[in-house]
Amino acid sequence: MSEVSSNNINSYSKVGFEYAAQKKSSKFMIPVVLEPEMKDRRRWIGPVGIELANSAYLDYSADDHFDGIVEDLMAAINRISP
Repeated sequence: MSEVSSNNINSYSKVGFEYAAQKKSSKFMIPVVLEPEMKDRRRWIGPVGIELANSAYLDYSADDHFDGIVEDLMAAINRISP
């Protein structure tokens, strides 16, 4: 989050996110939450918050359902694929 919001123009995270948001559209992005505190969308700052705060996210902040992560992610990709 902080890397994408930084002023570092050499950040691959920042450049990649901005390219995807501008060229591909945030409707084709799938937010994946890996830290429990990031389930609070008010913590999604900068470009991430602007582009994705209203998007449904996949919650992988707990390790208890790790086996289902790939299946969940593939289902989400299939839902947004044209």
